[in-house]
Amino acid sequence: APAANAVTIRKTLLWIQPEPILDAALVENAGSAATLIMLDPTKVAIYSQQGTRWQLTQSFAIANQGRWPRDLRGRLALTRDHLFDAYLPGMLCASTASPPLNIHCREVDDAWPLAGASGLRGFFSAKSNFFTGVVTPAIAKEGGLAPFYSAAPLPRSNYMLWLTAGVDGMVHMYDGVSQLAVARPDWGSDIASVKSSCGSGWQVLATGPGDGTSADSVRAYEVADREPVAASAAEAFAGPVTALWAEGNGETATAITRNLKAGTYEAYRLAIACNQ
Repeated sequence: APAANAVTIRKTLLWIQPEPILDAALVENAGSAATLIMLDPTKVAIYSQQGTRWQLTQSFAIANQGRWPRDLRGRLALTRDHLFDAYLPGMLCASTASPPLNIHCREVDDAWPLAGASGLRGFFSAKSNFFTGVVTPAIAKEGGLAPFYSAAPLPRSNYMLWLTAGVDGMVHMYDGVSQLAVARPDWGSDIASVKSSCGSGWQVLATGPGDGTSADSVRAYEVADREPVAASAAEAFAGPVTALWAEGNGETATAITRNLKAGTYEAYRLAIACNQ
């Protein structure tokens, strides 16, 4: 039976700006000010927390010699040996490993990190807005995956269950041996998994089935025996969710939205809280 009030989605506003946002990454270091990294179609901006405000400290332009696809997507990934990598269609921008901080961009077809610290990477179509289905390491017994928009891993006791929001409108599930495609008309094209102390320990966040011109929402689901069951109420946003990425710690996700009333773009951090 649905457990609509088992958990609550907690959202924290990180940033608002008039220009489109592709992704955001919050870096929290013990004993020092937090850092906020913002990726948009033209630059990477670095902000430092000063009290309750963010202060711009550096901005690096992204020179794109070609033309971005119409529905542009991007991905920020924090790394161990340098601060971040910024993935865009056909391009990778990596920060330097030592001061002074800078970025170096080059045209490549490197696989994008798909979900937090899972290690899975997928090749992104440079001329469109989806992943081709070729992933590394392979998770399907035969061949690649069906082309997809987003992916969410769910660790099990002795295997990993992967969910993808397919380009065909289906939710595909892979466990390394078998695969299953199910219709979820209540899901949109963006999904991500987050770790919590609630329920099974992992929940899937899924956007609603909007068309990008209306308000959207994100709901948490438990997935038991390949059947997603609503575990939270829908968390509403003032416009469409344009990106939803799991963060590297596995416990939070970043949601990017376009506020239809204000005409701005907003970045949120999402986390799961257990209802007692």
